[in-house]
Amino acid sequence: MNRDEPIARQHASDDRIDEVCDTFEQALRNCQHPRIADFIDRCAVEDRGALFYELVMVELEFRHQAGETPSRQEYVDAFPEFAEQITAIDFNGGQSAAPPTRRTSRCGAWRDRTGRRRSCCSPPAPAIAGAAARL
Repeated sequence: MNRDEPIARQHASDDRIDEVCDTFEQALRNCQHPRIADFIDRCAVEDRGALFYELVMVELEFRHQAGETPSRQEYVDAFPEFAEQITAIDFNGGQSAAPPTRRTSRCGAWRDRTGRRRSCCSPPAPAIAGAAARL
């Protein structure tokens, strides 16, 4: 076995996770109401924990921008097999990425995994935008 093969496999896995996350994010932006459960099987079994973590991070960003306060328990109830990844996620909106300055989608709502209607078009709250400007 070539010693570079594990590195190449890891790069391929990372690229696939990025690709799936980009597709999921674009679906959120286009108000196609994607569900994490529909995306999780789009990569190898050994990469699903990492993919799940990234998908939740993307979804949380949109939900926080919409003024929602999603709970850790909501995700544990829906995805108990990913409890370890869920535990590692900051549900208080403490992501370090600056919020976008434009609207993230065209419609006014989407449905979460429980079927509840959610807003996805809300611009970032002024307090968040102000905090990002101070960084």
